[in-house]
Amino acid sequence: MIIQIVIADILFAVYLCQNAWSVPVAAISVYLSATVVEVIGLVYVITTSLFPNRGKKRK
Repeated sequence: MIIQIVIADILFAVYLCQNAWSVPVAAISVYLSATVVEVIGLVYVITTSLFPNRGKKRK
């Protein structure tokens, strides 16, 4: 997942350079939203791996 974030950053930087740093507001909003969702997903995966039995009833 970290590799995916790095690749997205690189592609966005390439997009910025090709468009002379003139990027529509919608593109920036989508990029930032996607980054937040990826970070939340990463935290969720890590926490469920660290605490697999949390919330389950024990017998």
